[in-house]
Amino acid sequence: MQVAGATAAQRSEAAASAAANVPEKQKVDYLKLIVAQMRNLNPMDPNSGGDSLPTMMAAESLNQLTLLNQNIKDLQTLTQTSYASGLIGRTVTGEGDGQQAITGVVKGLTMELGGPVLELMDGKRLRLLDVSEVRNT
Repeated sequence: MQVAGATAAQRSEAAASAAANVPEKQKVDYLKLIVAQMRNLNPMDPNSGGDSLPTMMAAESLNQLTLLNQNIKDLQTLTQTSYASGLIGRTVTGEGDGQQAITGVVKGLTMELGGPVLELMDGKRLRLLDVSEVRNT
């Protein structure tokens, strides 16, 4: 039985998906590996590096995209938290869990997985994303 070899694109895709699932402590700095491999290339034989260079470049590209995505999520969380803290002492109206309208004065906020949740004076809670109106008290 013969098994066909993987193409460079398939190896690149496999390395990229594997890199995305590796914990932060175990991630390889592919940029250093790329530079080291380029230093060791034989200028008279461009194929001396094999197919590993495109694979490493794809994995490093994925690492950078993953880092960028995490930074954008962090920025979004900070922006939402800043906005939510500015609502303390104001009257907000929004839609609660049961599709009912909730109105109240914001006394504080908590952070949950889905983003900031406003705590109202009457004990009710309202997700920041569900706020439809803000008024001065």
